Amino acid sequence: MTEFDVALATYSLLWIIVGVIAAVLVVEARLIGSLHRRVPPSGASMLSVGPALHSQMATCQGKTSKGLPFTLGGNRGPRVYVFVTPSCPPCFELMPAVRSVHRSDRRDWPIVVVSVDGDEQKNARFVAEQRLEKLLFVLSPAAATTYSLSSTPYVVVTNQAGAVTAKGVANHMEHLESLLSDSKSTPASGQPVTKLRGAA
Repeated sequence: MTEFDVALATYSLLWIIVGVIAAVLVVEARLIGSLHRRVPPSGASMLSVGPALHSQMATCQGKTSKGLPFTLGGNRGPRVYVFVTPSCPPCFELMPAVRSVHRSDRRDWPIVVVSVDGDEQKNARFVAEQRLEKLLFVLSPAAATTYSLSSTPYVVVTNQAGAVTAKGVANHMEHLESLLSDSKSTPASGQPVTKLRGAA
């Protein structure tokens, strides 16, 4: 066997190995995709951060995207506060779900999108890119400290008395739905019917 034959055989063997590896990767990708479809979406992570459950949400000052003063929290009835930052990829992913809930018949839960980033230009681009012009958008950098928020997007749901009935990190529609469902199961008094998902 000549050196050329050896080189050709080696080259062919390498291509066979590459082909086998590629086939294995394709099969694994399909298996992972199938497993992902079979695993049901989990509820929002409640965590120990954020305003205290079943207590009135503390007040915090901010301003709307139009420059008007706005007070978060307090006894202002049922609200869905969605805390975001304009540079947060999961926040972008959550906005279609937020718009969907806003367009639905859940008018008993007005949505307030709150940016904890004070950069007005970034927030203006975020509102435009995510088509949030019809929602109440508030800038409140102080909210991150006031409500002990460690990450975004973070959702807080309050009832008629302004008490926190559900809270948690929400990255997509299933998370948002789970928080609204948890809030529905909590009486107006703020006492839970059952232990909230993920609560300590």
